[in-house]
Amino acid sequence: MAGRRPRRRKAEVARAAEILEQGGWGVDCRESDAVGGARAAAQAAVDEGFTYIIGCGGDGTLREIADVLARAGETAPELQLPALGVLPMGTANVLARALGCPRETGAAARWLLRARRTKRLLGEARRAEGVDYFLTVASAGLDAEVVRRIGVEAKRKWGRLAYAECAQRTMKGYFPRPIEYSGGSADGIIFGLTRFYGGPMRLGEVHAGAPIVLALRGGGSVLWAQALALATVGLERAAGVTRLPTEAIELLTAGIAVQLDGDRAGETPVWLGLSERWIEVLG
Repeated sequence: MAGRRPRRRKAEVARAAEILEQGGWGVDCRESDAVGGARAAAQAAVDEGFTYIIGCGGDGTLREIADVLARAGETAPELQLPALGVLPMGTANVLARALGCPRETGAAARWLLRARRTKRLLGEARRAEGVDYFLTVASAGLDAEVVRRIGVEAKRKWGRLAYAECAQRTMKGYFPRPIEYSGGSADGIIFGLTRFYGGPMRLGEVHAGAPIVLALRGGGSVLWAQALALATVGLERAAGVTRLPTEAIELLTAGIAVQLDGDRAGETPVWLGLSERWIEVLG
């Protein structure tokens, strides 16, 4: 369901499977036909003892698979769980960029054949009702409100342009909508596990495995300057942006939209931080 041109994607997946089989892998393709559908396929792969699970989609698809792997590790820590790999076919493909995976399908498949299993820490979003895991970025504020409002068909048809159009509509009348957090107040909070955001855009630099936690202030008056920095030098260097020296943050204000890895994920209040859980990825 991820990304654009779903009909062409089937042919690309078949081509990738052929390359992997030529490299000595046995490949079983399972289709996900709805948001959340990758979970069932991932759970089956765990139960059936597969070596790898390759997500052919975007960051939302990969988060669903990672969530299954993390929870399987909780209940059966002695199991050798599959490693997560990616064929980048989504809108932003942040994890693929972070891992260095090529965008072109054939090149990505050949890259997977050479890749090694490495451990990767997850992020956690904790609420009263439970924990959600994420792989790349969590946020609350205007960008999460855009994710909440954007339509699946618009995203599929226009890709990142759909986000830009929806953001322009959403920002009108959005501010002020302050978020109280443990230590202050901001218009938006971004918690990144990688320097990338929304594709090739950059949050800042990762230091010794610590997350990038940014507090955005200034409302609509600095929004375009922040967008420009995000596309060029890194958001942490923009006016109105403070990098918080923390590995966890609790967002206290109720009713602010939250997104995890580019998918809508309810509302605040929420605690965001590094998890003790990790999964293996191909990278």
